Amino acid sequence: MADMLCAPEDIASLLESDLDAYKTIMLVEAATAVVQAACDNPPQRLVAVDDAEYELMGSTGLWLNLPQRPARSITSLTLDGEPLVEDEDYTRFGWRLYRQDGWQPHGPYTPSKIRVVYSHGYEDGAQELQLARSAVLSLVKGVYGNPTGALAVRIDDYSATYARLSAELEASPYLQAALERQYGRRAGLVRLS
Repeated sequence: MADMLCAPEDIASLLESDLDAYKTIMLVEAATAVVQAACDNPPQRLVAVDDAEYELMGSTGLWLNLPQRPARSITSLTLDGEPLVEDEDYTRFGWRLYRQDGWQPHGPYTPSKIRVVYSHGYEDGAQELQLARSAVLSLVKGVYGNPTGALAVRIDDYSATYARLSAELEASPYLQAALERQYGRRAGLVRLS
């Protein structure tokens, strides 16, 4: 099942009516995808995911950014097949990993392969999810009664619904900005001398 930032029962309660279960699940999944995509590039999976595996390319830099935030715990990390130990070989600062020797041990011309297994996202019911949850509720409420009127072109319901939900979010620049502020990568400051 795809990610859902709210339960179908939440939509039924919001609209104060009995709803078609399949249609409601489809709309919540599509709205969740739209909201997560608006949060950052690459899209952030805001819901908790345990032991997700990612393959990354190392660089000569000292810092490695994990692709999904927030990082809750790292199960395993290997650099070119060699296991690394947290607080001995690298240090974790939120979703960033620091390694004094960099992430490309074989010189600047040979890319290294990093395999990381870690848990990320917010636990169900976390206060940090409330903005995203309310965005999903708002989007679904706006299109529930008329998902087939999403586009003039004839395409399957899911694609049309996704496009309609995306259009609804794009029509609200303040909500988009709030989602980016809450869940997007924050720019760092650089001191220039």
